[in-house]
Amino acid sequence: MEWMKEKKISLTRRGEALRAPRWLNEDFGGELSGPNPGLDRQVMELKFRSLGFPNFCYEPPVGRAEGFCVAWRQGLFIEPMEVSKHLIRCIVHCEPSLEPWMLAAVYGPSRDIERATFWEKVKNEASVSNLPWLLVGDLNSTLFSSERSGLGTSRHAQQRSTTLCRCVEELGLIDLGVIGGKFSWRNRRFGKAFTQARLDRALCNMRWR
Repeated sequence: MEWMKEKKISLTRRGEALRAPRWLNEDFGGELSGPNPGLDRQVMELKFRSLGFPNFCYEPPVGRAEGFCVAWRQGLFIEPMEVSKHLIRCIVHCEPSLEPWMLAAVYGPSRDIERATFWEKVKNEASVSNLPWLLVGDLNSTLFSSERSGLGTSRHAQQRSTTLCRCVEELGLIDLGVIGGKFSWRNRRFGKAFTQARLDRALCNMRWR
């Protein structure tokens, strides 16, 4: 969709530059990729405004957990419905479409104990919505073993993604594909310890597409 090409919405979190959009990370002077887990909300607001994103909703970092943010340009009306450390769910109103649609921006849980609960919650919320629906972000899981390379290709690693796979299958979500490299994350290690995976993706239901 054209609004995506024009960067009318941006999703980011505190973390590696590989996850944060490169153009955003550079304009923030590298602050999105440093070891410090937090940015003051006022500082974030000023910097997003300087980049042309005057509106945003933000879940601040807590302890070692990273913050999570969705920002959007003028001309869009976005109504946040839920803001948490793993999910920012919004209703989006944008021209030329007269019909609003649901955006689920995700920073998926990395702990196994949280994964099943989280994806079950996402599935339940999506199944009762009658809106076009887009899920996008760092899912912290893969759909297929071919999306992992290195130590992360083990059977246990793929089993950790079972609840995500079930969610995608039961909701009939469509993978919107990827432009660029096959993998979106690397563990920055070397030799046999090196691992890479496609953790970032966009999924939608048939009505959104």
